[in-house]
Amino acid sequence: MTLYDKDSIRRWVLHVFTPQGLGGLIPACPSRTEQLAWDYLLAAGKRTRPLLTAWAWAAMCCPNERETLRPLIVAVECFHKASLIHDDMEDGDCLRDGRATLHRQVGPAVALNAGDLLIAEGYRLLGECKVDVNRRLALLVAAARAQRKMCVGQGAELAARGEKPLTVEAMIEVFCLKTSSAFELALVLAAICAGADDEILASLREFSRHLGVAYQVMDDLRDVDESGGSSIIAALAARESCSIEAARELADSIWRRHLLQAKASADVSNERLARILSWSLDLVLQTPVSARVPLGALPVASGERGPRPKGQRREGSNFLLP
Repeated sequence: MTLYDKDSIRRWVLHVFTPQGLGGLIPACPSRTEQLAWDYLLAAGKRTRPLLTAWAWAAMCCPNERETLRPLIVAVECFHKASLIHDDMEDGDCLRDGRATLHRQVGPAVALNAGDLLIAEGYRLLGECKVDVNRRLALLVAAARAQRKMCVGQGAELAARGEKPLTVEAMIEVFCLKTSSAFELALVLAAICAGADDEILASLREFSRHLGVAYQVMDDLRDVDESGGSSIIAALAARESCSIEAARELADSIWRRHLLQAKASADVSNERLARILSWSLDLVLQTPVSARVPLGALPVASGERGPRPKGQRREGSNFLLP
């Protein structure tokens, strides 16, 4: 795994999420509860958040220090997979990626406990990370703050059900609390371990805020393309008393604005920081998305938009990592 070899880093990250790759991080003889949690962790996934952590680590410090990085990326994925279990239960979803959700397979109580265990394992891994005690404390504080934000965001979303739809501003704030916080944690954990200063940490947080909103809106626009339904489109239509098409146009303008702001946040003089942010944009949004319209032609804050090119429907996994 070399500093600039993203493919090598990706292969190593994917290997970590195998029974062999997790060796030494999990119990040799797990209980049934532990086995269920680890099986869910290893189940198919894009590993977007662990890749963000690994690429940030490689750009900021020695990429060959894998034993320091390994518990970080596993902790990040533990938090993510736990959130999926809990979200599926709270949303009443029966399927995820074409497969029965965990609570449909094993029951709500068992699934809830497995999700809680994954959160606990995430904190354990951070607390046992091989860095000095001050950095370990900073890792735990960062994770706790991110978890808190995600819970507050999920609570706001749940509270709005059956009531007056959220305003655009409130909806964006939910995206910041839930999605942006997860991306921020993935990047900040690596930066803390690498000894990044407050200026770099602040840049990562600002970048993550816009990246998370752009990703979440993009994901909902993708849902419109694939299934004709979308939570943000429906909410905007109800809130603004406008047509679905007009709501889609509004959502698209929000996506464009935050994509540009994320792109602007990545334009920094620090070469290593710029590399992290550029790689993160490519990973989370992918080139086919960021290339939908030339970035220089898009408005930053205006409600006006350039012409929308044709052929922008999501095909296969063009929008997200396979």
